[in-house]
Amino acid sequence: MDREVARKCVDAGASFLIRPGLDLAIIEFATKNESAVLGGALTPTEVVTAWRAGSDFVKVFPCAQVGGDSYIKALKARIRELAQRLVRFVKDARARMNAHKPSGVAKKSDGLERCEEK
Repeated sequence: MDREVARKCVDAGASFLIRPGLDLAIIEFATKNESAVLGGALTPTEVVTAWRAGSDFVKVFPCAQVGGDSYIKALKARIRELAQRLVRFVKDARARMNAHKPSGVAKKSDGLERCEEK
């Protein structure tokens, strides 16, 4: 709900933060601490503000009370950009995970695979 709670979450090992409302201080904190952040927004202005502030994702909340899927369709152009950012984020995260993953498999000279003993 605030920077102090965000700090406690990150210190406890959280890799992402979610906020139901727009709080630029939380978005700033998360980006400085290399944590993914899902900023909450409702209006088009809040959605764009959260995105420009560095929110990895924007949670449109509460969506059902303002029209649900028809409201999301009205935000389609902003949502499309955010979806493209999500795809890039997932691809980058997977690449980082694969770069740090030990292979654990070595090929023998006869072409058969065997697990390495450590």
